[in-house]
Amino acid sequence: MKIRIFLLLIFAVHSAFAVPRIFRGTVIDKKTGLPVSQATVKITQQKTITNILQSDSVGVFSLELTDGINQIEIEISKEGFLKFSSKINITEPMINYIFRIEPKEYSLPLVIISSQRDDDFLRRIHNYETTKEGKELITSISSTLGLTLKNESDIFVRSMGPATSKPVFRGLSLEYLSIYENNLPVRDLSATAPDHSTAIDPINYSKIELIRGPKLLLFANNALGGLVNLSTKNYLAETPNEFTLNATSIYESAYNAFANNIKFETPLWNFFSSGSVGFRNAEDMHSGKGVIPNTYFKSKSGDLIMGFKNSKFSSMIEGNFFRSKYGVPGGFVGAHPKGVDIDLEKTTLNFKSLYHLHTFLDVINFNFSRGYYHHIEYEKSNAIGAEFLLKNYYGNLNFNFLPIGIFNENTLGFTFEKTFNDFGGYVFTPSVSSTLFSVSFFQNIKIGNHFIDYSFRFDHKNYVPNKDENFRKNAPSSRIFNNFSFSILVMHNFRKNSYLGLNIGRNERFPTVTELYSNGPHLAAYSFEIGSSNLKKEEAFFGELSYSYKTDKIEIYSSYYWYEFTNFLYPVNTGKISVSQLLPIYQITNTKARHLGFSFNTNFEVTENLSSAFHFNFSRGINITTNSNLPLIPPAKGSLEINYKIKQLEVQLINTFAFKQDKVGEFEEPTPGYTIFSMNFRYPFSIYNLLAVINLNIDNIFNKTYYNHLSRIKSIFPEPGRNIRILFTIFY
Repeated sequence: MKIRIFLLLIFAVHSAFAVPRIFRGTVIDKKTGLPVSQATVKITQQKTITNILQSDSVGVFSLELTDGINQIEIEISKEGFLKFSSKINITEPMINYIFRIEPKEYSLPLVIISSQRDDDFLRRIHNYETTKEGKELITSISSTLGLTLKNESDIFVRSMGPATSKPVFRGLSLEYLSIYENNLPVRDLSATAPDHSTAIDPINYSKIELIRGPKLLLFANNALGGLVNLSTKNYLAETPNEFTLNATSIYESAYNAFANNIKFETPLWNFFSSGSVGFRNAEDMHSGKGVIPNTYFKSKSGDLIMGFKNSKFSSMIEGNFFRSKYGVPGGFVGAHPKGVDIDLEKTTLNFKSLYHLHTFLDVINFNFSRGYYHHIEYEKSNAIGAEFLLKNYYGNLNFNFLPIGIFNENTLGFTFEKTFNDFGGYVFTPSVSSTLFSVSFFQNIKIGNHFIDYSFRFDHKNYVPNKDENFRKNAPSSRIFNNFSFSILVMHNFRKNSYLGLNIGRNERFPTVTELYSNGPHLAAYSFEIGSSNLKKEEAFFGELSYSYKTDKIEIYSSYYWYEFTNFLYPVNTGKISVSQLLPIYQITNTKARHLGFSFNTNFEVTENLSSAFHFNFSRGINITTNSNLPLIPPAKGSLEINYKIKQLEVQLINTFAFKQDKVGEFEEPTPGYTIFSMNFRYPFSIYNLLAVINLNIDNIFNKTYYNHLSRIKSIFPEPGRNIRILFTIFY
């Protein structure tokens, strides 16, 4: 009896102090690395289903394990994802696992097995619609949009110091890559001068989309370039179903830069709210030749969204702001040996609505935006060198019609825009108001294995300069432009896994305010700019042939493009110096030009844990009138990536290279080639029922000195040296 009592006491003490065995798992999207909420998790113990759970808003689920169970089976399912199953051996009291589930893709030939459309799939594999989000975006995110996209195919970076880094498409002018945020245009002055930065911080956004082809004409008068849209979520179509909170912090050693951002979203019956706030502080940049003075930048940004949604109607109001202060380095010909300091402020107020009629006219979408942009350039004496004020009113109305027969997508759009440009300081450009009215139409047709996208757009724009006392002599004249552009894309599945695409069209672009009316020094850009109110609009015919091959393991994409400009506008360095300002004189000029090149991209999955990617781009610009090279054409460049997974750790090795550029314009200096290496480490883990991700990126590992051909300061300053980026994100 005493022995039995003793054994019972031991059992009771053991039971009282036994540590329960907890199994905790986190479900994430294999492609994006983002948490997957509301995934169904079935737990099987000893061939019996013991638990059916759901992942929470950050993808986490947990359960207490039965004593004596050393192995469990897990099955995870969610609409839009492939079913996942695995056997887990239980070896520790507390178990934490990361489960990566794969989004559904297409089965070939063209049969839809997910919610995506055949034509959407074809646009993606022909690179007419690409998306950068999740872990792919987090790995590359940096202080500016240009630096964030610098390793993307067909994207190059123009800059005048790190704060002014802007993306350009295939070496075309900045007007051929429109910048949007949450499907509305960003109205700033970044495309008008090399010292103007893009008034946007990439850390505030969860997705970056690049749109090309015929769909582009629904957004902008730009048929042969591209559009970059930074977005959080399309709240008119997808509202939050639970409260979420994400926090991100970034450190970059090359700038001694810190950045922080907090985002939230929450539902409230049929209403919802979302918002974010962030700041960034960076010191002078460290290059391969030491510190570059006056390259600091600071910024604050945020937004707040409130909206309503039911089965037929949704609407939202969004307000956002961006404030920045940054330096432009000196040391060039001109009056700024110590550089220039720039303050800018941008605020916008947006209204968006979506109405479902569920008739032949299916959806009506209306957007309105009011923008304010103020930009001041200070010389080191604290005198104002230049001042720019931009007020903009933008409205867009789209009608989407139901598919009929072979016509899949049918969209008719109307756009109205009123803009006021005011100038101050030493800017010899008159104040100008402009009015734009546009009509656009897009349609997709399916005939057998042929998919045809086509669109056209008509733009009417007039410029009215202010007739003030400063411009009585050679007074600038008002101008009216009528543009017509069209684009046709034919995509064909001609063999299993193989696809051909052909995009042809005509593009017309009206001159900008700077191209028409500038007539004086732009001190921060170290140039004396001369425009002409007699300029003709820019006109071009274009063609692009693309080929794609896609299987479960291999993706190959190549394209060959030819842009023939019957009238091309660009600033030419005349080789003359302004006597009064000692600045090089740039003249906006009409000429005939040709821009051609090719792109090649491939992705190869060697094993489940090992993959590689390669891309290569080449561009060539020719002034046909003078049989000479166009200026500011990027060199051939490419990159090779090797990706490897070790359990939860993801490792990426990147080799980026560029050839020398000696096919340069008049008075333009050649640039040597380079090759640099970078490494990325990504590790997701769960902590206190939350998903956290840490990224360690080492750019330019060997601290190599190299030069960007499109940098305005390349004659004296190279690109950043070794840069260690640490990014930490937590999802709540």
